[in-house]
Formats: sequence, structure tokens, C-alpha cells
Amino acid sequence: MNEDSPSNNKQILSPREHQALDLLIEGLTNRQIAARIGICEKTVEKILAKLYRKANTHCRAGTVAWALRQKDGE
Repeated sequence: MNEDSPSNNKQILSPREHQALDLLIEGLTNRQIAARIGICEKTVEKILAKLYRKANTHCRAGTVAWALRQKDGE
């Protein structure tokens, strides 16, 4: 299996990362994501930093684009 395949990338995300990513795709701010999930904003920042690394991106827009490409490949 290719390391960049959608099914493999989906597996590398924790349930919390999936949850945050879905809210990121909706366009929510860190504060809004934190309120929706019930965690502090600093924790959201840490989760997003992990997502950026896993998606090999450096920003929200790049991560959203990556996620949408993954969904298209399912």
C-alpha cells in the first residue's frame, strides 16, 4: 500500500484529530472548535499542529485541502 494512500492517512489520525479536522473544514476558529468539542483553545492549537505535521502542511487552508483530497479518494 502506498504510504500516501487515503486509507492509510485516515488511519494515522486520532478520533480527536478527525473531530477537529471536520470542524476545521466547516471553517470554525480555534475558539469555536474548542467550545464545540469542550476543550481549551491551547489543546486545539496542539491538535492542529499535529494535523499540519501529518498532512505535511503549514496552515489551515493547506490542511483543509489535504483533507478534501483524502475524502475524494475514498
